[in-house]
Amino acid sequence: MVGMNRTYLADLERGAYKLSAKLSKRLESVFALFEHNNPIDVMYDYVRVRFPFSVPGTDELSIVQANAKEIIEGVFGLRFESWIDESKKRYGYAGIYTLGDLHVMYPRSEAANMGILLELKGYGCRQLEFYMEKQGRTWHSFFRACYNYVPDFKRLDIAINDHVGILSVPDLIERCEQDAFDLMPVRTYRALKSRAPIYGETVDKKPAMACTLYLGFPRKSKIYFCLYEKDHERKAKARLNLVDAGPKNCFEIRLSEECANFAVQEIIEKGSVETVALNIIEQDVIFWASPDQPDKTYPRWTQFIGVGRHKAKLALCPKPFTLERKLQWIGKYAIPTLKMLAVLDQFHGTSKLDDMYAQAELSDHQKRLHDQMTKPVDEILVPAFLNKQTHPPAYEKGDEDGFVETNMKPGEVLTMNRKFTDINK
Repeated sequence: MVGMNRTYLADLERGAYKLSAKLSKRLESVFALFEHNNPIDVMYDYVRVRFPFSVPGTDELSIVQANAKEIIEGVFGLRFESWIDESKKRYGYAGIYTLGDLHVMYPRSEAANMGILLELKGYGCRQLEFYMEKQGRTWHSFFRACYNYVPDFKRLDIAINDHVGILSVPDLIERCEQDAFDLMPVRTYRALKSRAPIYGETVDKKPAMACTLYLGFPRKSKIYFCLYEKDHERKAKARLNLVDAGPKNCFEIRLSEECANFAVQEIIEKGSVETVALNIIEQDVIFWASPDQPDKTYPRWTQFIGVGRHKAKLALCPKPFTLERKLQWIGKYAIPTLKMLAVLDQFHGTSKLDDMYAQAELSDHQKRLHDQMTKPVDEILVPAFLNKQTHPPAYEKGDEDGFVETNMKPGEVLTMNRKFTDINK
């Protein structure tokens, strides 16, 4: 796991060699691997799914409104009346119904063939988990509810969080440069460094930069991967030397079109997003111990995909919608100016700032947003929401055998399953 033999370890113990910073970090990650109960966990990070129109209009609602309501109440289990209708265009749709970070897009009535588009980004996934916790539902039941309306999953992102630093993104980039990896179906990668330095971190006395590694063709492939140093990213954004910055690394699987649909069906069939996610990686990506040893898997990669560590679990982080991001923006950009104006008012004996505050009026959107933020959760949930259990199309017998739990011994080479690869051709 550490990449050293017993003789070298004994020499280190008796002080014959000095422990390098790189090896020290590697030892720390290995110790943490055994101490941490959940060194790896899995989260849903992005969902976009399209639904065709399935109900007619009514006297009170147009056909567009009726179908948006059907999805909002039938899939989310949330009252349609609680959502705000915004005239924002996205992906060619005429408008968006929003409830915090939950977004449902609708087309013009003459473009009914576009259907209804549901989108959840990272914050939206956490907000949905908050409502599902209140409803006693799970992601599994959410996806099953989607299948009541003939869904077409346009994109699905699954994030695998590495809490103890099993992987090192700079190290994997170096292995790509050394040609010590394989990727299906197209062997390509792209390495990037963030523009913002990491607060309090240095490399060779220079400010450290967070690294990101893309495997595959972003925006072109139906499946590609993104690895980045999540703790460094948070430090760079916050400009703080965070002691606990959460997961050290994040390995994102980004699926679209057929790959996204196939993945959701596999998740429903197997009941485990963790198994499906790790098997997608196992069948498409491999890092070798060295360029001239393609018959031996890189030990830390072996650990990451499941050997010698606790089983990965689905992590839930339910959070209600808040205005925290707006408050952060105000604190960073607006408050210094407001403070200056308040000081000038005091100096000149005026009350311009107080007068402007007193004369300010809330827009209709802000009033609706206020109502959303102050409404009790029980009044947002559909009272008698039933989670209809509808199975996706059945597979031919034997198809499920393509995905199995990783049962590999350290040092063995991974065999690359081709199921998702075939879809991505």
